[in-house]
Amino acid sequence: TTCPGFNGILGDNCLWATDTRYLNDLVEYRHGVALFQQELKKVAARRENYDFLVNYPKCTDDLLNVGTRLEGKHTYCVSFTENGNLLSQWRGYARNGGLSIGFDPEGLKSSAKNQGFRFMKCLYDEEEKKAFVHEVVDDFLRHCDDWHNNKALGHFTPIHFGVYLRRMICFFAPVLKHEAFFEEEEWRAVHSYGHLQNEMLSSRKSNGIDIPHIVFSLKDVSIPKIYIGPCNNLDRVYLKILPTLDLKGLSHVIEKSGIPYRSSL
Repeated sequence: TTCPGFNGILGDNCLWATDTRYLNDLVEYRHGVALFQQELKKVAARRENYDFLVNYPKCTDDLLNVGTRLEGKHTYCVSFTENGNLLSQWRGYARNGGLSIGFDPEGLKSSAKNQGFRFMKCLYDEEEKKAFVHEVVDDFLRHCDDWHNNKALGHFTPIHFGVYLRRMICFFAPVLKHEAFFEEEEWRAVHSYGHLQNEMLSSRKSNGIDIPHIVFSLKDVSIPKIYIGPCNNLDRVYLKILPTLDLKGLSHVIEKSGIPYRSSL
């Protein structure tokens, strides 16, 4: 992130989880959705394996047409990387000098769970993605069949199925990424709401567009390392963040990137 971004993150002790419809790569969310659509078409072809699909043709229709009814609405994610010192990321997010904040992974996992986020590693390999989607869909459909056949679990309706089907895809599609991005080694904390309360939602301006986000708190998440990115004047970057480092007691975790790259002459 940039120096102002760094000071803001540590000052507010939080990150912003972005609405998935506004991610940098417009194709990546659709890529995940397409993988789910492929699997759901296979399920529809063998619908006799599931009692609820046999009894409710509307559910089969949802399987085949869910992509046209999927907005990705109320699904938010915040991204992390296993590689905190990657040249392509410096170029993309901190071209003129910035920072890479290293969070304790166990602290992130615990914090994500406490806030209702699912913390997941992104998948890039095509076979791994297909296997993951198959497992997610199979578990979901078996749960729906149990719900349909066990009245003690409540009354099952096609409306319930359609809603939960869309939410399931919105939840998992953001971690299915194109193989071209494999070097990013990305993890994502994803939150998908059925209904979002107005007080939970904020937005920020980017290129004149309001981008919705929700807060991902960093309370109780430690920071074991911070990189100063490659640039022409490392000392200037350090001075910009020094007050924040002193306030948070983090001066001892600073490290220079070491990559011999200058953003501009």
